[in-house]
Amino acid sequence: MPLSDVIWPSKAALGECLASLNLPPGLLSSVYQTYLNCDSRVWLLDNSSRMQVRDSHINRNGCTRGAIERVDGGSRWEELKECVTFHTKMASECWIPTKYWLVNDPFMFHSEEWRQSKKMPLCRGAPKDVATEVREIGHIMDAVQLNDSRCPLRSCIHTLLKGLSREAAKITARNQHVTLVICTQGRPTDREGDTGLNVLKDFCDELFKFSKLPVRIIIRLCTDTEEVRDMFNSMEGHFESIDVLDDFWAESLEVYLHNPWLTYTLGLHRLRESGLAPEILDTLDERPLTLGEIHQLSKMLFLDEDDFVDLPHPRKDRKKFLSRLTSLVKDEKMQWNPVKKKMMPWINLRKLTSMYGGGEHSAYRWREHPTSVQKARHSPGPLRHTDTLTQDPLATAKGNSLMSVIQKWSHGPPYYDKMYSLQRLLVTVPLAFPPINKEVEPHTYFTKWKFIYQETFEEEDGDALRDLLVRAMRKAKYFLDPIKFPKDFNKKQVLLLKTIGNIIRDREEATLG
Repeated sequence: MPLSDVIWPSKAALGECLASLNLPPGLLSSVYQTYLNCDSRVWLLDNSSRMQVRDSHINRNGCTRGAIERVDGGSRWEELKECVTFHTKMASECWIPTKYWLVNDPFMFHSEEWRQSKKMPLCRGAPKDVATEVREIGHIMDAVQLNDSRCPLRSCIHTLLKGLSREAAKITARNQHVTLVICTQGRPTDREGDTGLNVLKDFCDELFKFSKLPVRIIIRLCTDTEEVRDMFNSMEGHFESIDVLDDFWAESLEVYLHNPWLTYTLGLHRLRESGLAPEILDTLDERPLTLGEIHQLSKMLFLDEDDFVDLPHPRKDRKKFLSRLTSLVKDEKMQWNPVKKKMMPWINLRKLTSMYGGGEHSAYRWREHPTSVQKARHSPGPLRHTDTLTQDPLATAKGNSLMSVIQKWSHGPPYYDKMYSLQRLLVTVPLAFPPINKEVEPHTYFTKWKFIYQETFEEEDGDALRDLLVRAMRKAKYFLDPIKFPKDFNKKQVLLLKTIGNIIRDREEATLG
């Protein structure tokens, strides 16, 4: 039964759910609109034998009120069960028509009645059945046998594609979509359990066809394997309707790398998993937000429809924007910051003003983050122009050899014999790219580097700094992998990125071991 045919949810019920997640009431309006646009959800659950691997992280309440602790060493299935348990409860309370679909038969060698448990409906019938459905889902998730090595995601999506194709026109006419949440540990297989490039290509082709329908696709990874993360993250850049999510702890590091001024809470993470998050939240882990997006997100978090005082735009009046935002943030409860491992406000205003400008006695102007390397030469970008880091190390390198340019980027004056810190190298990589680097021809590939602000690493030490550097290095290695280089790269472009990669990896070894 589609959502539009049910006079069930109340906006208040959704508001109570957001409150239980410690989310600001201002989010309700945008979440409720997303809710109304969602016809239904399908969760595709990987119950292959690889879900028994114990490399996952389970959340539990800490000793401090509001604190969340990470318990390492849980199985991937235990992590997924925790996720499904939460979203089952949320769906039952807010009436979100959902179907949980196991990729393999959950009870091998059992009766046909048990084998039908592969598909578990929720809120797709009468409201009186919901409590029973919740119990059955919990029972099946507890009793599933992880005996099958196959992960036939492609065939499952193909079946979904056929069913949704018949309803696509009606769903589109209602201006709605179906949310598909794929929870998996790794590479898909065919029905015989084989893997390989052809199987992966078939899966991507099927996913591409599915993405052309009125759908929103979320891939929730249940693995710490970097190869798998990179594989799915590369898909994200090719599909507009796909958001790739890691577990809460890994995702919080991704967000912090690009937007360290925001406290990424478990509530925001659950909202993104649910498919009810406003689209702007899906960009937090991909790049720094622009000023317009920061303004949009701030209004979305802290202002509701009944607020009579608006939030000034920072481009028009930075002082009034900061003053009003400061007041709004102070009115909200402190939140658990998983990177800092302490209670913090939603927005770290000091970091925000440091990154984008706008201090009371500052000569900064509010600026956008550069969206391309081409703008980096004329904009402070990820670096503050008053800091020595932003002094162009290549300004005097014109006419020098490529290796001399790289040396001046990676090593400090006056003799350029002492290598900079790993964090500085990661922040200043764009300064070694063309067009700043006149020794190498520009190429669109250089614009795909993920910018990192120096404020990401400021005031960080110990485990927090190490975790951030490890995460940043994973992104850097992915970009600097020669396999990813475009086929039309010339020799100097290849040499530049290979040399940068070697330098950064050497510094990583010296810093992280």
